[in-house]
Amino acid sequence: MRDSGYINQFVTVSIGIAAGFAFLIGLYLGVKKISDRSTQSTTSIGQIMPFIDNQ
Repeated sequence: MRDSGYINQFVTVSIGIAAGFAFLIGLYLGVKKISDRSTQSTTSIGQIMPFIDNQ
């Protein structure tokens, strides 16, 4: 079973890519939600920056 290493690597890479996309989509939606909210109320960048620094 020499191919099992390739399969494991492929699965790992696929999961990594999927996690990366999920993170980017979540980040995009989060920023979009913050920007939508900032048009309604006054959300300054100073309130958002501590949240980014904690990540």
